[in-house]
Amino acid sequence: MSAPVLTVTPADGLIDLPRRIVVAGLKPDALVSITARTRRRGVLDFLASCTKA
Repeated sequence: MSAPVLTVTPADGLIDLPRRIVVAGLKPDALVSITARTRRRGVLDFLASCTKA
């Protein structure tokens, strides 16, 4: 099996812009956890996470 591939569309944009996040290359029903952080001026301003089976 190949390594997992993470695709985020659009890859860049304002913080409130909706994104489509796809993880490919995993076994069906695999547990996936993704965390995104945005740092601004050296301070953590935004944190989002999702876990999905």
